[in-house]
Amino acid sequence: MVGGDRVVRQLPQDLWHLSPQTRFVSLGGMTEAAIHSTYYEIQPEDPWWASAPYGVPLANMQCRVVDQQGGDCPDWVKGELWVSGAGVATGYHGDEKRSAEKFVAWQQRRWYRTGDVASYRPNGVLEFFGRADNQVKIRGHRIELGEVEGALSRLPQVDSAVAVVLTGTTRQLAAALVASRPIDLAAVKHAAQVSLPDYEVPEHLIQISQIPLTANGKVDREAIARKIAARLEQAAHAGEQQPISGEAETLLAQLWRELLAVPHVAASDNFFSLGGDSLVATRLMSRLQQAGFRGALSSLFSTPELRPFAASLKRDATAQQPVLAHDATCRYQPFPLTDVQQAYWLGRQEGFTLGGIAAQCYNEYELPGMDVARMEQAWHQLVLRHDMLRCRITVDGQQQIMPEVPFYHFRQHHLDAASLDEVRQQMARQKLSPDSGRLYDVQVIHYGDRQVRLAVLLDNLIVDGLSMLTLFTELFHYYQHPETSLPPLGVGFRDYQCLRQQQGASSESLQYWRQRLASLPAAPALPTQVEPETLTQPVFRRLQARLATPQWQKILQRARQAQITPSVLLLTCFSEVLSRWSGQRSLVVNMTLFDRKPLHPDINRVIGDFTSLILAEYHARADESWLSHAQRMQAQIWRDLDHQDVSAVSVMRQLAQHHGGETRAVPVVFTSMLGVADAVAKAAPWPDFTLSQTPQVWLDHQVIDLEDGLLLSWDYLEDLFPPQMVEQMFASYCAALQWLADDEWQSPPPRQLPLAQQSVRERINATKVLPQDEALLHQGFFEQARRHPQRIALWDGQSGGVSYGELRERALAVAAGLQMQGVNEGDCVAISLPRGVNQIAAVLGVLAAGAAYLPVNGNHPPARQALLCRKAQAKRAIGCVDGTISLPVEQLLNCAPLPEPVLPDAASLAYIIFTSGSTGEPKGVEVEHRSASNTVDDICQRYAIHGQDVFLGVAALDFDLSVFDIFGALSQGAQLVLSVEEEHRDAEGWLALMQEHRVSVWNSVPALMEMTIEIASLRGDELPALRLALLSGDWVSPDIAARLERIAPQCQVIALGGATEAAIWSNAWPVPARPPRDWTSVPYGLPLRNQQFRVVDELGCDLPDWVTGELWIGGMGVARGYCGDENLTQASFSGDYPQRWYRTGDMGRYRPDGILEFLGRRDGQVKLRGHRIELGEIEQQLQRCPGDNGR
Repeated sequence: MVGGDRVVRQLPQDLWHLSPQTRFVSLGGMTEAAIHSTYYEIQPEDPWWASAPYGVPLANMQCRVVDQQGGDCPDWVKGELWVSGAGVATGYHGDEKRSAEKFVAWQQRRWYRTGDVASYRPNGVLEFFGRADNQVKIRGHRIELGEVEGALSRLPQVDSAVAVVLTGTTRQLAAALVASRPIDLAAVKHAAQVSLPDYEVPEHLIQISQIPLTANGKVDREAIARKIAARLEQAAHAGEQQPISGEAETLLAQLWRELLAVPHVAASDNFFSLGGDSLVATRLMSRLQQAGFRGALSSLFSTPELRPFAASLKRDATAQQPVLAHDATCRYQPFPLTDVQQAYWLGRQEGFTLGGIAAQCYNEYELPGMDVARMEQAWHQLVLRHDMLRCRITVDGQQQIMPEVPFYHFRQHHLDAASLDEVRQQMARQKLSPDSGRLYDVQVIHYGDRQVRLAVLLDNLIVDGLSMLTLFTELFHYYQHPETSLPPLGVGFRDYQCLRQQQGASSESLQYWRQRLASLPAAPALPTQVEPETLTQPVFRRLQARLATPQWQKILQRARQAQITPSVLLLTCFSEVLSRWSGQRSLVVNMTLFDRKPLHPDINRVIGDFTSLILAEYHARADESWLSHAQRMQAQIWRDLDHQDVSAVSVMRQLAQHHGGETRAVPVVFTSMLGVADAVAKAAPWPDFTLSQTPQVWLDHQVIDLEDGLLLSWDYLEDLFPPQMVEQMFASYCAALQWLADDEWQSPPPRQLPLAQQSVRERINATKVLPQDEALLHQGFFEQARRHPQRIALWDGQSGGVSYGELRERALAVAAGLQMQGVNEGDCVAISLPRGVNQIAAVLGVLAAGAAYLPVNGNHPPARQALLCRKAQAKRAIGCVDGTISLPVEQLLNCAPLPEPVLPDAASLAYIIFTSGSTGEPKGVEVEHRSASNTVDDICQRYAIHGQDVFLGVAALDFDLSVFDIFGALSQGAQLVLSVEEEHRDAEGWLALMQEHRVSVWNSVPALMEMTIEIASLRGDELPALRLALLSGDWVSPDIAARLERIAPQCQVIALGGATEAAIWSNAWPVPARPPRDWTSVPYGLPLRNQQFRVVDELGCDLPDWVTGELWIGGMGVARGYCGDENLTQASFSGDYPQRWYRTGDMGRYRPDGILEFLGRRDGQVKLRGHRIELGEIEQQLQRCPGDNGR
């Protein structure tokens, strides 16, 4: 008896060879089910299995194989194995949550969910395929490793096999094979291709002598994966490397060895695989230029192997780098600000949005027992050493080095720990005087129990990221070794800046960016809770996280394999998060460059603001792998870096001119310190607290590689964004980096919602209520007519009151007449009749004949009426309609009624209503019975519509609000009051009818209710019977309930939203008489029964809270499509009933509480009096008119 792991086919054969009489029993089970639960006695004649079947349950045990919904799987279908019976454990000791997940109740039994994958054979024997967690996903395909192993083990030359996944840039399937003699691996792979799908055939096969086991006797898959990877690496290095030849290759190899710190370089070596990145590449270009060669960064990206890149280099005698030397004579003369310095200087002024603050960084160091006098002396040494620590900004926007400044004494504070933050905020928020010659502030904070902190504020006018690292490294050097000095600097920031000013931007770069202006996307429009210009005192907050060194090294290894630089990798992840929270498919961010050309050996030790910026462009594409995504972004960045002598500040000014003077700010910044000075960064003391701020910036992301991992920092404007939004963005960004460490880069980037938001969406959209029977739209009316034939159903100004019984007879007469005219179940019948009893009888009659009705407005032009009938393929028309066989309603009413209405399938069409179309022709929305009934039944139940209610029908028949007027009233035994055609727009007439008939339910667009309230208020009338007002089809004023309350004190106001394409309405929200003060509009609300909402981006991915995107409506209410227009149907609808989705074209967003907000249209549609109008349709029709010139 053996158990605990797979029994491979060869094992019993080997045993029988030694002991032919032995019975061999395979046992299956788990600790949670008392050792074993199943058994299978293996027979010598069993030929078909690769590993022993799981068998059948032991006595007092039961087994199920279930699908994801918990239903039993048919024979041969794989599912999860559940076991029950006397052997099942009571749970996990001290872990109720885990116990509840794994031990479940079903049909009065306790079951254990094993996590094993199995299936039943027709003979009742269970077959085991492995663990559910041994399922892997490669290139979008879900693969059972057990299935692959089984197929390989069944091959004649293989005794056993173990399949594993190799991780790297891409995930690859591999397998190790065991056999008693050498295996022809190519033949095995060929044989596997016959029995397995292509995606399940291992890419790599090796033969091993035996399968390694863990201490528990299980297969050690990690050891096998390592063994396969080692074999592949040996094979990769087995070939000869190509030797270096030629002048360009020799020079390039020398520079690669030096810059990449590698001992050997071959002609076939890859720049990225050797550890290259954009910073090293920039230095490489400078060194090549010094040697008289001209190369392009974009060429290095596209051809990163040494030999082809060397071939792209061009000899250029004019390509010599300029000479940087110290100009002692002009050292103290004013010199220009850089573009970035100038932006910082202007941003300090109050007149700019989010201005009035300095660009600066605040750091604190915990230094117990610090000698303050000694630290002051160390600081003074720094001030003497670095010119920019003695720099002032003149009133005319120049910078000037002061020859000397007074010795600086630190201000000291003595306070309790509780007051530390107050002093910190005061110091970090101060704005230093730029013309003082001291653009820093250093203070000492004594607090708590003899604790001491050194607090340093540095203005970014005089330092960049590398400067700060250098400054603090040298400061602590001077403090710890006051008797020593540092090597003098042979050049200063002024020397470098003046040389760069002389060079200027090349004409080639200026032309490049001029051509790029039109295609540059906008900055990420992140959701804000206030307008940026209202923040007069911007306050920044910092978020930080560390990516552990092992995870970061794993990512770096994969990045090298993929030839993606670490900075681009992080920027791509950052941009993806920005894309999701802005809802933009394309965007740009400001990427910081540390513009220190290697023109002097001391340049990296000089303190100054060498910062320049480049606009990094991001574009998301549907179904593109993350790797392709990053490679595209990197290719564009490297093309742009070839022209970095034009700064992003200059480009943004040109953008403003290009857009007619409109400011085109890019307030999101990405700063990578990777590779800038890794040795300095890891040696520099890291602050215990740090905070930075920049004028006109919303969000600033900095990244630096430290000894204990990758430090990720986000500084953001705290009061600008909705609460917790940036924290959720940051968490999503960190999760994306974890995904890069763990998952394959060949799959699309993850775009999931934060878990808390996903939970809210699922709860809000959990609206599923299965009706007992899917009802037909007219079924409720005929049931009411049977129960209450004498009750008044309809009233109009000409016919007076008509009972349910009488209306039933009229409807069945119309149905009979239509059948005699050849109308069959599923046909379409147009209705063009004036408002009144006969119109309603015609609608009910068409449905009673099993057909669908098409309302045609008699006031529309004859050509349009004919077009609607033609597009809907109307077989007949009731009333006068051009282009269709028209039947007088009186003729139909004289027919002998049908005994009972036709009751077609609920999936059949109920009506077709046309809406405006952007192509110049209207769109016919096909709505099924079950979809419309779902909405009508929900509203009736939700708001307790009953037989004593009286509706006032003000909507025209070709407006889908009329569907609820008719069927909401008549399905519940209520009364529907209709005005005569001539008075249907007369608000005074409505008011009179409401008072005369004591109308209790109103349903209209908001404008009609506004008219009614205004007239009633002017006349002093009241509507005491009105209890429910349903308003939809347009913007609902937040104060409408308060105004209605004055004339109808008992009335509940409900705002509803939706689309004709989703069966009248899909969401609702009560409008309180005293709405919150911050309401600018009534919320869109929550989904109705069996309906769901999504807010999605252009890729169809769900957007986080507060982010504006397109509203999608899903569920049972969604229409079948547009009649006669399959292309438009496919463009606007997706999925199958009941989970079908309609892309509304409306824009909206989710709030954290799950409430939807409606934010208008994204296209050329407008709404007038509840009707959706495509401006394009009007334009198309006008252009077809004679004499129109397309204006």
